[in-house]
Amino acid sequence: MKNILEKLKRLFYKVFYKKESILIIATVRSGGTSLLNAIGEGNKQEVLFEPHTPMYKKDYNPYISIVKNVVQNMSIEEHVELAKKFDKVVLFDRREITEQASSYWHLWKKNEGKYKSDAQRKAIYAAKAEKKKK
Repeated sequence: MKNILEKLKRLFYKVFYKKESILIIATVRSGGTSLLNAIGEGNKQEVLFEPHTPMYKKDYNPYISIVKNVVQNMSIEEHVELAKKFDKVVLFDRREITEQASSYWHLWKKNEGKYKSDAQRKAIYAAKAEKKKK
């Protein structure tokens, strides 16, 4: 019975709100936020940045929201239960683990956790440009 009610609820939101619900589960420093913003722009919908992270905590409706969550914020079981409420789920990671680790180090050691810092972006782009020269 609960499963049927969930399906009806999802159908209601889809028909009347005409919005898609998407959950992005990403690793840190993988580009998940850029993906979140691109999907939001493409669907002309607002997005929610890590509403399960304590410093960004925010209530939302999973049936009509585009949400990014980082993998370490919840257990696998909690992610699975959360994912059941969304139309689509994207698992997102980064191939270049060394660059990812460097980006994470810069985030906390150079930018004190301020993920939108211009200094960090400049350092990352400079490192990428230097790598291309080689």
